Amino acid sequence: MIKLIKTVYSKDVEYYELNIIKQENEIILSVIRTFISDDTEEQKGRIPYFFDVHTDLDIKKIIKVTNFEELMEAVKDTRYKDLIRPFFTKNKDNIRYLDIEHALEAYYYDEAFKRIDKHYSGTLKKDLESIYQTKIELANITKIYRLKKFYQADPVTIKNVLIRKHSRLKEKKIDEMIALKDPDQILQYLAKSEYQKFTNDKDYVYIEYYAGQIRYDLARKFMYFSTEVPKVYTAFITLAEIEVENITNIIEGIRYQVSEGEMKQMLIY
Repeated sequence: MIKLIKTVYSKDVEYYELNIIKQENEIILSVIRTFISDDTEEQKGRIPYFFDVHTDLDIKKIIKVTNFEELMEAVKDTRYKDLIRPFFTKNKDNIRYLDIEHALEAYYYDEAFKRIDKHYSGTLKKDLESIYQTKIELANITKIYRLKKFYQADPVTIKNVLIRKHSRLKEKKIDEMIALKDPDQILQYLAKSEYQKFTNDKDYVYIEYYAGQIRYDLARKFMYFSTEVPKVYTAFITLAEIEVENITNIIEGIRYQVSEGEMKQMLIY
């Protein structure tokens, strides 16, 4: 990613650096998960130490974090201090992980729309905003499905973890999906929504892969037909992320002896 940024370096470079924020969020959430599960020693080998030169996060301190207090100290000189401070607690059992995840995710999308608005206009701005609006909406739909199906979460809990600021989904439509008795009916919503033209006749078993297929087809469309660098870059990054997800799913499928047929249902291509 950094190589690509250097290749297209220009006044709008901060748009291309959005993925750095995404990686920082993942590192912070990963660390929080380790001290919730008392797995801090195992985590040390998973932190991307090379990332130290690309971020304001002090990776040397992050690697040593074993509790929330140490995490606050590690991020005290960064923008993340104010983002996660409202959730600070010394008792790991009281850590509101979903709320922290939501706060970091909301910050990432706020930055995306702020940087798009700052550097672009016209059709290019509209298309880039549409890419991120689609990401938000698909993520929201997936959260609704998972929280209903696997956690039987109540409507208030579900709505609190959704990104609604930049979504095109009306409040009424969100409420309708949350109110569905059978979470699998959400798949039917996607099949009849404006996203139907980006899906194929593949038998979708998991909503993540349904949403992933839509992300893939949208990105491929921009990759093939766009000539504007920001759109092509965004499409490429999306396709690269999907490739990594596919490889991960194949590795996990082999590890847990999943059949070839089931494994194929999990791949986006």
